[in-house]
Amino acid sequence: CSVDSVETVLANAERALKPGGKMIIMEHMTAGQGTKLKMFQEVVGPIFNIIGNGCKVLDMTKIIESYLGNRFSLQLDEFEAPLPAFPLLFARPHVKGVATKK
Repeated sequence: CSVDSVETVLANAERALKPGGKMIIMEHMTAGQGTKLKMFQEVVGPIFNIIGNGCKVLDMTKIIESYLGNRFSLQLDEFEAPLPAFPLLFARPHVKGVATKK
């Protein structure tokens, strides 16, 4: 969540993998549109970016699918990690999965 460019990280991982190589993915992401949690993320996100070492709340499933979708077989699942509500309420839901290079 605190990298400058998710795409750069994915590109570097892709470059390091041989065909059949696997990338394990787990990250928190944005809540669904129109939810109270999404509104909270939009308010708290900029503050947490400053105090949370550059943490950004992004639509990780969309980023991963759009960047790796053609060159990797993707198995992604969204889930709720068992985190304490305070101070990590905004850091949910999560996405986890495996991306296998074609």
